[in-house]
Amino acid sequence: GGIGGLDVQAHQRLAVAFQMADDAFDLAVDGVRHRHPDYTERQAWLAAVRLRLGDDPFRFAYPHEPLLTP
Repeated sequence: GGIGGLDVQAHQRLAVAFQMADDAFDLAVDGVRHRHPDYTERQAWLAAVRLRLGDDPFRFAYPHEPLLTP
């Protein structure tokens, strides 16, 4: 038995992987903030999202947001 069909060890590895992805994104936001201290928190977050997704997916997901330089 496990959690949702996963054994506990696999569940723990998955949780660690998600945490690492979140930490990496937080570092990307910090990097944008460092390079662009004039950006608001939202602008830094959007620039990091653009960096992660690429331009076309970003435009699709956020059609009314500017393409800020990460």
